[in-house]
Amino acid sequence: LKITTFSVSAKTTNTATITWTTNIPSTGTISYGANSSRLSGTATTPDSGTTHTATLTKLSRGTKYYYRINAVSGSTKVSSSVSSFRTNY
Repeated sequence: LKITTFSVSAKTTNTATITWTTNIPSTGTISYGANSSRLSGTATTPDSGTTHTATLTKLSRGTKYYYRINAVSGSTKVSSSVSSFRTNY
């Protein structure tokens, strides 16, 4: 299982949509937060597939957020590196 691509595909003042692909069908979660060492928020994509989209909501305007994608297929789990984005002002 590999996370092959990921990006912030859309963002507003209080939401961000993150899209990623995996090489085999999997489910996934996004861990996120305003502190890179404390990713306490979670968004889930319960459907199995290779293309995934999750929208983070209730974010603060003009704030930098950090996120990590976690993919699961059977007993195999992988995580992306931590990346960041800033919501719109």
